[in-house]
Amino acid sequence: MITIPEIFASLAQSQRTANRPAIIGRYTVTFKQLFENAQSRSTQLRSLGIRTGDVIAIISYNEVAFFEYLIATTLLGAALLPLSPALPNRDLLYLLDESQAKHCFASAIIDAEKAKQLEAALLTKFSHIDQTTGGSKEYPDDLFPSPDSVCWISTTGGSTGSPRLFAASHQSLLTNLMINAVEWGWKNYPLHLALAPLSHGIGFCHALGQLIMGGTVVLAEKYSPSEAFVDRLLLGPMWTAAVPTMLHDVVEYSIENSKALDQLQLIVSAGSLLDASLRDKVIGSRSERRLIEYYGSTELGWVTWIEHKYGEMRNGLIGNPTLGTRVRIVSTEGNSMMPGEIGRIEKMGRPYTVPFIPGLVLIANSFKRGWDTSGDMGLLGIDGNYLIVGREDEMITIGGQNVYPVEIEVVLREHSAVRDALVVVTANQRLGWEIKALVEVRGPIETDFFEQLLDFTAERLPKYKRPTVIALIDSLPRTSSGKPQRTASVDLSEGDWNFRGRND
Repeated sequence: MITIPEIFASLAQSQRTANRPAIIGRYTVTFKQLFENAQSRSTQLRSLGIRTGDVIAIISYNEVAFFEYLIATTLLGAALLPLSPALPNRDLLYLLDESQAKHCFASAIIDAEKAKQLEAALLTKFSHIDQTTGGSKEYPDDLFPSPDSVCWISTTGGSTGSPRLFAASHQSLLTNLMINAVEWGWKNYPLHLALAPLSHGIGFCHALGQLIMGGTVVLAEKYSPSEAFVDRLLLGPMWTAAVPTMLHDVVEYSIENSKALDQLQLIVSAGSLLDASLRDKVIGSRSERRLIEYYGSTELGWVTWIEHKYGEMRNGLIGNPTLGTRVRIVSTEGNSMMPGEIGRIEKMGRPYTVPFIPGLVLIANSFKRGWDTSGDMGLLGIDGNYLIVGREDEMITIGGQNVYPVEIEVVLREHSAVRDALVVVTANQRLGWEIKALVEVRGPIETDFFEQLLDFTAERLPKYKRPTVIALIDSLPRTSSGKPQRTASVDLSEGDWNFRGRND
């Protein structure tokens, strides 16, 4: 099995790809230039004492240097830990400590005060990314790491708790990406728009997947809806991957500013569920745009996927198992559930990451794991498609009935005035729990908005699943990747809840 630096060495030497643009950002590099720059950066890493099995952290936006350090790090048999500049320094220092990173590189364009504080805390373990890459090579081109060695350290999104670290080997990471490229057909698109942050799995994996197939990555340096349009869509047909919040913003921006999305011919969504109304907006009634949604996690990798069709209104639809994967629905006791019955979603096959332990160098027997789960609950529909309804640890019981907050959030997001929603629960003496909803709206609301919203949910949810208390909130608490953060504290006193409604 090949490795990351071995692939890029081949791309740099091939007549077909050597002079092809690999990355278009603030500046453009060909595959040949990209590998040469990475070789120079590896010389820098060797001078810092980096060796096989070490972890190198990089705090950057979507920049060319990110990939140069990825290749340089893996050339030495070390692993890269990408970190988001949006994280507070406290979290960055926590993750650097947990990973026992030997060195941390920070982009020159991150906040100056943030960089100053990090440098003071890390002392000799901190460097600013140098935009120049001159230097001589000190090792043979054909000295590559083991395919079983750790190449990438990923952090969980932290939407349900503190971030954790997971490790991927060259073998597991590249196998998954190559299967996806073939199964989803992204190899047919010459350009990939890196809209999601490279510091998160969705942005990192899909951009890397494009590169290892010999395609070109177009960088949106910092995410904003307009980043999808500023000259980038003039480059030609392309595809992108993003979380639903980003897709919502991009679609709304295109509508408000009369900007066409025709060049985005394939959109891949992950990270949280796409509600049905947003799916239709992304596809467009007369568009030939493809919309793929996949379900997975940092722990499990890719589990199921679906190519959505316009007009399909079922929410929570996640499709069929990915190639090389088996999926089942079981009870908490491990018994198989019948179609239509809610149970725990479990996956076997296509291992992706393992929990990271400092000092971990090789991931042995990574393809011999059994049934795994991340705690999500779902069911198998009568048409053979899987649907997701929530998380096992989020399930609450109201009047003896099981309720998953995500079911309610999906319905709330279908209302035309609701941009996003987050359900929280509080203790209730009679029913056990009371459902409360935090709601972001798209603009000015009508005076009877709350009554409308309750009527809307009453048509779609049984009585015990309807929110009785609603609060308007300017911005939901989110992780740095844009996912709503259920465990974040929201400072709302009883008087801050805008509406206490009926539940009839």
